[in-house]
Amino acid sequence: MDSGRKASFAFIAVVLLGVAIVGVVSVVEPHPYFTTPIQASPQRCPQAYPPESSNRTSLPNGTEVTQVAFPALVVSPGSTTILCVDYANGTYSGPAYNSVSIWNGGRAQSQDVSVSASPADLFVSDGQNVDIEYTLVAGPNSTGFYGLGLLQMCIPMPVAIGYQASQVNSSDFPGFFDARFGCPAQVLGAQIVGYSGGSIAYLRSSSSFNPTINITDVSVSSFPTSQGAENLTFKMNIQSFSRPLTAGLSLNESFVRVFGGNPDLTTLPVNDSCSWYPDNTNEVNDMKITTFQDLPPGFIQTDAPVLRMGAYSNSTYAFSILISGPIAKFTAIDPTLYAGAPGSHPELYSIAAYFPLSISGQLQSISGRCQGSSSG
Repeated sequence: MDSGRKASFAFIAVVLLGVAIVGVVSVVEPHPYFTTPIQASPQRCPQAYPPESSNRTSLPNGTEVTQVAFPALVVSPGSTTILCVDYANGTYSGPAYNSVSIWNGGRAQSQDVSVSASPADLFVSDGQNVDIEYTLVAGPNSTGFYGLGLLQMCIPMPVAIGYQASQVNSSDFPGFFDARFGCPAQVLGAQIVGYSGGSIAYLRSSSSFNPTINITDVSVSSFPTSQGAENLTFKMNIQSFSRPLTAGLSLNESFVRVFGGNPDLTTLPVNDSCSWYPDNTNEVNDMKITTFQDLPPGFIQTDAPVLRMGAYSNSTYAFSILISGPIAKFTAIDPTLYAGAPGSHPELYSIAAYFPLSISGQLQSISGRCQGSSSG
């Protein structure tokens, strides 16, 4: 793993995943960019555009079912529709790019559907919200399914022309849900906040996920020894689901981080003894990262037995790390577990992120519970 990938993995690992799976829980996901509703122009876009909804249900056997409903625009041939889009959370100066294409997996332009932006150029600075009005004109011979491309929106917006809303579903837009992830070069948050003309149909998708492992009740105890070494023990409860489970400490995905100066490590959240965050990001850019596997002989000793569990079982698991040093003045570690069903490719689970061993040359005594748990 190269240093850039290691740094990215570390920052992701800072946020250990949420709540243990107990009973049936349904979660409605918030919009990723906007935390409060934005009012559309009542003159041009009197109808509020509904947001995408995502409901995730965790069943007692560990299966997670996700149901997504995505709004698609439905309009009539020979009509004009206006969409009001709000842009925020970034900086942009340039054309309000837009396009409309036949939804056939290709780039062929429709001959009887057009879209334009007003204003034609967008200027947004940090802290601003700026609206663009997109006008979609559907000609008399435009019946079909289209993708409306709008500035800074990940994928084309689905548009059905010449149908009733009750006739439109996800099968009319093949590949839509497969293409919804990954937004390269996205510098703004974009949200459709209102529209005039037309109606809304919902494209629906349902998927299930059978997790391999659930890690809860994580705790840590870290203290210096009389010989000047640092001794750490991580303890946790591990639950398996529908498949047997093999887990253990991953030596080639656990890291020692050495900083040239003080990274100002703070816990995140405050009551989490395992998740730490470097406030001084300048030191992160220059840190040296070494995997446990690549450390010099004698620098580290691990007591991390391989855990083997049957399906639908629970176990208490602990592993210990003794770091004999010499330990640099500003040093932290990221221990990572691997877990998977026998014969399958193992997955990785962060147990702690930027956990401090030495601050200003002083070895650390840290004991407490950790906020996060993870399933995957």
